[in-house]
Amino acid sequence: MTAFQRLTFDGQWWTRAPRSAVVVMHEMERKFALRLLRLPAVMQMAGLSRSSIYLQIKDGRLPAQVDLGGRAVAWVEQEVLQWASDRIAESRNITPRRVGAERG
Repeated sequence: MTAFQRLTFDGQWWTRAPRSAVVVMHEMERKFALRLLRLPAVMQMAGLSRSSIYLQIKDGRLPAQVDLGGRAVAWVEQEVLQWASDRIAESRNITPRRVGAERG
């Protein structure tokens, strides 16, 4: 199985999806799927320490985490990317552009 091939479930059986279908599915996932990021990924994306992340959440400057149950939490990737985009725009005194907005 190549990196682009995945197993798909048709209701009863797991089958290999055709390569072209998987590439289209991969593009759709990139556009529409919500991804949840765990703390190490958020720390890397934000360039902040664990304590700084939680301080910024407390102050309302960083999106809050989502409770996954038990002691597990994650952040919505799109919200973290938007936060980063806003910080860049703020530092350059420009109007922030919504991440994922239509380009035209």
